Amino acid sequence: TGHKQMFNPTEESQTFLQLTTLCQDRTLVGMKLLDKISSVPHGELSCTTELLILAHHCFTLTCHMEGIIRVLQAAHMLTDNHLAPSEEYGLVSGTLKTALLDYIKRCRPGDSEKHNMIALCFSMCREIGENHEAAARIQLKLIESQPWEDSLKDGHQLKQLLLKALTLMLDAAESYAKDSCVRQAQHCQRLTKLITLQIHFLNTGQNTMLINLGRHKLMDCILALPRFYQASIVAEAYDFVPDWAEILYQQVILKGDFNYLEEFKQQRLLKSSIFEEISKKYKQHQPTDMVMENLKKLLTYCEDVYLYYKLAYEHKFYEIVNVLLKDPQTGCCLKDMLAG
Repeated sequence: TGHKQMFNPTEESQTFLQLTTLCQDRTLVGMKLLDKISSVPHGELSCTTELLILAHHCFTLTCHMEGIIRVLQAAHMLTDNHLAPSEEYGLVSGTLKTALLDYIKRCRPGDSEKHNMIALCFSMCREIGENHEAAARIQLKLIESQPWEDSLKDGHQLKQLLLKALTLMLDAAESYAKDSCVRQAQHCQRLTKLITLQIHFLNTGQNTMLINLGRHKLMDCILALPRFYQASIVAEAYDFVPDWAEILYQQVILKGDFNYLEEFKQQRLLKSSIFEEISKKYKQHQPTDMVMENLKKLLTYCEDVYLYYKLAYEHKFYEIVNVLLKDPQTGCCLKDMLAG
């Protein structure tokens, strides 16, 4: 009649599989089907695809690995030759999405734009996030490839690399968040804060290195930072839990920076154990009058009245002890606890 006959691919495949039961060697049938592909007119993709699918059925039934590999190689070639030029990756079956992305990564490792385009077609936001994050880390590695002092000599180039890393890391965090990858999104957000702080330092003439730090350098870096929020950004970016008692001892007791303590307190980190640790550090040194006054002031931040009294007594701050005992609000409570 001149019209193409309509058919259901699933039904056709089932019919074909029933026919192959008549054959002694299904592997031979699969090989014959592959050989036929070369005679299919160029552009007849549906026919080529159908032959590949049927050949794959034959090889999987006989567990013929060589045949399966040949089918996959042919499928890769079809993808590159026909879908890539027209950017029609959205036509690929859902079950092949991850496999296709892995294939593109291997065969075109430097083509991040192509990888992102394919992932976007499939709404695979996590994969896009991974790609952006990897690209951001490459920028940071470029900075790390030479000594920090040398990087500082070309401040413009250094800032350009940092800005590019920042943009990519922001995109990574956004893509992760779209795919509900909370942990990865938070990690990227923390790194964006670190990179932003590094750029701020460079813009204000501060040459302190914050990025690409080894764990053995983190404590010294954090101790050198004048503000708590800066120390917090560095600690979180590296998933590092610093000795906050040591930091507060240095910043508050030795330097008398109570603004640092106020910032620390706002984050609800000022636990009783911190006061006890600082007290131990104080005992290990010969304090000056200024240091002693700073400790007295620090103890006023302790909300645990009994601990406040105990530490004041241990350090022989008897004026504080007497005030606490005579105070109507704290005196009764302390006397009961001491009596018990």
